[in-house]
Amino acid sequence: MKPITPFLLPLYLDNASDETLRILAGEKYLNSDILDRIARIHFKKIKIMEILVKNPGTSGETLLFLYSIPSRDLKDMIARHREDVVLALGELVPAASETGGLSIPAKEDEPHVKKMSLFQRIQVMPVAEKLHFALKTDRDGRSILIKDSNKQVALAVLANPKITEDEVLLIAQSKNVQEEILREICKNREWTKNYAVIFSLVNNPKTPIALALGYLQKLKEKDLAILCKNKGIPRVIRDSANRIIQMKSKKT
Repeated sequence: MKPITPFLLPLYLDNASDETLRILAGEKYLNSDILDRIARIHFKKIKIMEILVKNPGTSGETLLFLYSIPSRDLKDMIARHREDVVLALGELVPAASETGGLSIPAKEDEPHVKKMSLFQRIQVMPVAEKLHFALKTDRDGRSILIKDSNKQVALAVLANPKITEDEVLLIAQSKNVQEEILREICKNREWTKNYAVIFSLVNNPKTPIALALGYLQKLKEKDLAILCKNKGIPRVIRDSANRIIQMKSKKT
């Protein structure tokens, strides 16, 4: 279900009753911009903020805003319910506490949100936000999201209209991407017109064997020789490359 905005919202959220705010803060399909406005206006209302922090629809940016506020209550709450946020910030340090959890450093007035790196921001994004971000982000964002553990997020990077052939080549060479990503590259005829891309796909042990074998006949003999020596790829590919070299040598 797509995020929804209630048909009727208080004209000014700053005048909304606590009961209304509690309902809105807990609505997981509420537009994330509305949740962000509630956080920025009512961050002093800890009980409402706790409902909002627990809401999976709350964006990473909103959580980072709340964590940047010099409030021990807010920091403790986010550490308790969204440990990934503070871990991404590098703000948690191993220490025994009364609850047996992690402690938070004493500095509370530092604007952490301004210090967030792109990688850290992405780590605290909900999946839905990552999917949206992957379709519009720049090269730096794409280089991070293509390695995301969620397959759909990584695939969304390939659907980004700004992705370049050079980036596709780097992805085809990477051993840190999922097999499904390489399979998707193989389906794109424009990308596989690039010789460097198809060689990189064959030379990548994560490329599905059947697809890799289909490119062997298109490769130059010197590159086939490289494949023969690469013990990191499946043996069937090395053997097939060797057979093609032998066949070509007989013809000459």
